[in-house]
This record gives sequence, structure tokens and C-alpha cells, in this order.
Amino acid sequence: ATDPKVEIWDNDTTDWITTFANGDPIDTGTGNAALHPQLAIDRQDRVYVTYYQSFTGHNHIYLSRYDGTDVRIWDNDTTDWITTFANGDPIDTGTDNSAYNPQVVVDSNHIVYVTYYQSFTGKNHIYLSGYVDDPQSPSQPLPPSGGGGGGGCFVGTVVDGLGW
Repeated sequence: ATDPKVEIWDNDTTDWITTFANGDPIDTGTGNAALHPQLAIDRQDRVYVTYYQSFTGHNHIYLSRYDGTDVRIWDNDTTDWITTFANGDPIDTGTDNSAYNPQVVVDSNHIVYVTYYQSFTGKNHIYLSGYVDDPQSPSQPLPPSGGGGGGGCFVGTVVDGLGW
């Protein structure tokens, strides 16, 4: 049996280490505050972390994933998980308004859901983003309807009871 220990992720070595001074953040590393982290674990033991971080004067929602090998962040430009954290993209609606208090859950179909609120036209609205992390096709975008397909990020508004 091994002795219990606490470790921290190191992006330089892409490994868990016990030297906490050498640990690296899993946020975008833009020099701005990252707040309100939440995590969920799927059936393949992949860990998803969502948080909000200030970028270009507004708070945006981000999603990172640890798959047992390395930590990656979602990138909308490549529609895939990437290791260059500074290139990570927000998963919120992309408006010029701030988003806050993300929550994350993974369902039995490997769909990762992130909900948050975002100010738009002077009012707060609730949004739901989802990512299908299908182990067979982890980076296939979802169709615009939000159904079927492999991996990809989709966004839908649920404030009026209508889904995507």
C-alpha cells in the first residue's frame, strides 16, 4: 500500500508533483483572476473543471479537462481540447457581458453540462452549455440542433423553457 499524499498539477512536466511551488494553474493564465471553480467526474474518470475568468473586461466561462494523462482546455477555434491554456476560449454566449457562477455535471451519456448566468440587455439570463465527450469521437462538433453526433460544444438558452 502507498502512503496517502497530496499532489499538484505541473504543466511543464505534464505530471502530478509534490513540490507545490512548481504547480501550474489550469485556467487561461491571462494574468486575470479566475473564480468559482466547480468540478465533475465522468465514468471514464475524466475530471472536468469549469470556472469564470476576467478577459477583455468581462467575465467568461471556461472548461478544462483532466483525462488521466494531461490537463487540457476547450478551444472553440479548433473545436477540441488543447494544452496551450492561453488559447482556451470561453464557452459562454460570447457577448460583451459578464458570465458568473458556473456549475458542471456529467450525465450517463458522457454529456458535460455547464450552466451559468450572464447579463444581457440589463437582465441576468440562465444559459446551458454542453459538450459531448464521446470516447470514440471526442472532437466531432454537434449539429446546430444539439442532438446526436460526437464531441463538440453547443449552447442553448433555457430561460424561457425552450431548449436548443
